[in-house]
Amino acid sequence: MKVTKKALIKISDAINSIKSENKVLTYSLVKNRKLIESEITALEEAKNFDTPAYNEYLTKIRGVAFTYGKKDDKGNIIQTTTGFITDDQHDSSVVQEAINAINEEYKTTIEDRSAQQVKYNKILDETVEYDFCPINLSDLPDTVSQEVIDVLFDLIVE
Repeated sequence: MKVTKKALIKISDAINSIKSENKVLTYSLVKNRKLIESEITALEEAKNFDTPAYNEYLTKIRGVAFTYGKKDDKGNIIQTTTGFITDDQHDSSVVQEAINAINEEYKTTIEDRSAQQVKYNKILDETVEYDFCPINLSDLPDTVSQEVIDVLFDLIVE
């Protein structure tokens, strides 16, 4: 069966989510897990592209958020999908200047990180072929979610 590496990660997650005492099912799951294990490990290693410079960049950006961000009752920064809300004491242009200065300081680091992400996404789109061990539908526990069945659909036999 041909699958993208992105789909392979979903298959791995689905396999790992199933818990069963059924020996036949457990055997099929373990056999499939071992079949793709080295590929999954390689993908996890390829995804780990945090560098000390990028972590330093994130720390400085978080510092700006902590300094200028509006906080909730517990003192946590109120975040949005695009960042954080500026508190009432600071003009948003001051905050933007601080962020721009950090972005400029770490421009190469940000560009490198972006290039690594693009490279990783291309890896995820690559196709690989595996001869998966079939999983019997009757062996699957009733508690298996539709989402897991959707992911494993091509491995399941009736």
